[in-house]
Amino acid sequence: MPRSVYIICAQGSSEDKDLNAVSLFTVIEKVELSQTVPLLATGQMFYFVKWQPWKIVAVWMHEEADPWEQEYETEFRLLLPNGKITPLASTRFRFDQPLGQRPFARLSLAFDDPPTLSAGVVKIENRIRPVGSNDWITQDYPIVVEEPQAPQQKANQIPAPT
Repeated sequence: MPRSVYIICAQGSSEDKDLNAVSLFTVIEKVELSQTVPLLATGQMFYFVKWQPWKIVAVWMHEEADPWEQEYETEFRLLLPNGKITPLASTRFRFDQPLGQRPFARLSLAFDDPPTLSAGVVKIENRIRPVGSNDWITQDYPIVVEEPQAPQQKANQIPAPT
């Protein structure tokens, strides 16, 4: 079975097709929910995310024992803190296409639609399996989702070094 190399989520990317290279910037580690006014009917507060589209990149490595012509299914999924799983995309790929035998397969997804989030840890998951198999191999990327802080709390905080 192929080996997971990495999965990462960022707000921007640049790809050099001639060199088969990708650059990612503004890597997402944390998202803060924004608070809005109460709903008139219920008086409850609701939250939203100041949304910037996400670029998700997952890389897998071909193992020597795997046939090059093996076709794989892949899925990107969003795993929410409440246990809900939201499928984002699925497709098939091979390590020998489209550019000949290459040891790495880079799978990417532009995630443009803001999800409904709640505080906790959200995971972006990419999983693969040989076509016809029931066994998935998975890698995931955690993103911390925080509720908004009161304005006085933010003003009293000392910024962390970067």
